[in-house]
Amino acid sequence: MFDEGKEFKKLVEVEKKMDQIIRRKQIQNCSPLIGPQIIIPKRIRIFISHLYHRLDSETQIPKWELRIEGRLIDDCSYANPILPPSHLSTLEKLVANKTNKRFNDFFSNVVVELPANLYGTTQNIIEWKRDPNAPTDGCVIARNGDSDIQLKIKFWRYNNPQKFKIHPYLAKLLGFAYGTRSNIMEALFSYIRTEKLQDFKENGWINCDSRFHLLFGVTRLRMSEIPLRIQKYLFLSDPIIIEHTIRVADRIKPMIACYELDVEINNTTELQNPEVFYSLENAIQNCDLVIGHTISRIKHTKGFFDAATQFSNDPVNALEGFIKGQSSDLQIMKENSYVPEPARRVEPYLQENMKEAVNRYLYHKVAQKRAELEAGLCIKRY
Repeated sequence: MFDEGKEFKKLVEVEKKMDQIIRRKQIQNCSPLIGPQIIIPKRIRIFISHLYHRLDSETQIPKWELRIEGRLIDDCSYANPILPPSHLSTLEKLVANKTNKRFNDFFSNVVVELPANLYGTTQNIIEWKRDPNAPTDGCVIARNGDSDIQLKIKFWRYNNPQKFKIHPYLAKLLGFAYGTRSNIMEALFSYIRTEKLQDFKENGWINCDSRFHLLFGVTRLRMSEIPLRIQKYLFLSDPIIIEHTIRVADRIKPMIACYELDVEINNTTELQNPEVFYSLENAIQNCDLVIGHTISRIKHTKGFFDAATQFSNDPVNALEGFIKGQSSDLQIMKENSYVPEPARRVEPYLQENMKEAVNRYLYHKVAQKRAELEAGLCIKRY
């Protein structure tokens, strides 16, 4: 019993180690679905234009309109590359759009800050949020006004998976200031392997060096605690800030300002190929077959090991048990598996239930013979 308990504890420890390895691999592979994604650097051109309306009207309130648009440089018009998408025809947009990427594919939020002295402290913040179900080339903002206005426009990049700004100390340890959660975890585990911080006896624990001690504040921690402990060192990325001035002097012709920003595109062509998923399914089935074969071999080896252990501890009883097992198997394999030895004993026939069974049997036989005689003599019973 105690030996089985020890083996059970060993199996529990092996299971914990396997869970830790699986969890670590999941963290490393949470960003890419199939292999590493190919990141293609691109440049997007931001068009900021404004126009005043009804400045010369005495009955209507003057207003201005601000347009914020953007497209990849590869998708801009060849004839006039500084012309925003709103000034192009539908045909020109279709011809120029090669990558099928829109403004909301690169930015998650756009915030426009108006002067608080003109529009108050409660209505001077205008925010546009990304809607994945409504592709668009930009946003339009309209407000009342008849004077020059200094704006501050903030852009937050959209990344899938999300990228974080890393604390300076952790960034110095990792070697990069921005990254996804999977990139950060992979770099941390690489540092642990390089510095040999993993405990040799307990693989689930890490012996912190001076850098990890300063980072986490402990001398020893579990490997599964790292994702939670680094959460406080991850922040949202800083926005891109552009200052723009809406001038009354530009009321005759829309004034267009162009800015170029660096963006990234994930190459998902391989992920959209169904053959990749079919090949993965076949690989999983093959792995299941190998696992089943390995389990059967483990069971066979376990039985052989138990028999050998029992024979080494008590050879006499082990041989007697083996002979009894072989004899019973041989008896079952024969056509007549009746064992005559219990029938030779008198004790079973002297029991009360045996007497009752004999009386019932004799009564049944007498009734059967009587029925046969009556049927032969054609006697009717009333």
